[in-house]
Amino acid sequence: MDILYRWQYVADRLDNNLFTRAFLQAVLGKKAREFTARASFIALFLGDANKLVSIMNENFPELGLKKEDCKEMPWIKSVLFWAEFPDGTPETILLSRKPSVTSAFKMKSDYVKTPIPRDALRGMFDIVAKSGTLQMMLNAYGRKMSEIPASATAMPHRAENIYKIQYLLYWNETGPAVEK
Repeated sequence: MDILYRWQYVADRLDNNLFTRAFLQAVLGKKAREFTARASFIALFLGDANKLVSIMNENFPELGLKKEDCKEMPWIKSVLFWAEFPDGTPETILLSRKPSVTSAFKMKSDYVKTPIPRDALRGMFDIVAKSGTLQMMLNAYGRKMSEIPASATAMPHRAENIYKIQYLLYWNETGPAVEK
């Protein structure tokens, strides 16, 4: 949790060619049917791994990023990666009209202007763990996003936001009654 707390202070100040995301999810604990929450980090950097490691070690050494943690690929392969297709999936899959996600889900967003205190982050971890299914994606804003005027696009949520939190809840049952 401390590393997530620290991420809030650097996420919107990193290199313009770097997008970072913190991902909170419930994972099975040591006891059967007991969940705990885990935070992981994922990023997209338009550059090579050596440059990324240098940037991260200078700005966010707590993460402990090493070159072997990085996966270099052409940009189009990163589209497949972010869509969670397995390694080796051909780019032609992007032309398919079949959805890659077949379970139902609901998503809501909040925008964070000031870092969330440690106690509140602890509460977020507890909520994720107790739910067993709730996920939170914290998408860093700032840098390049802050340079684009709100009037330039239909997405005004730019200025002064450190990151966006997306709350995701998935379920496998379908139908109108379940969605309510």
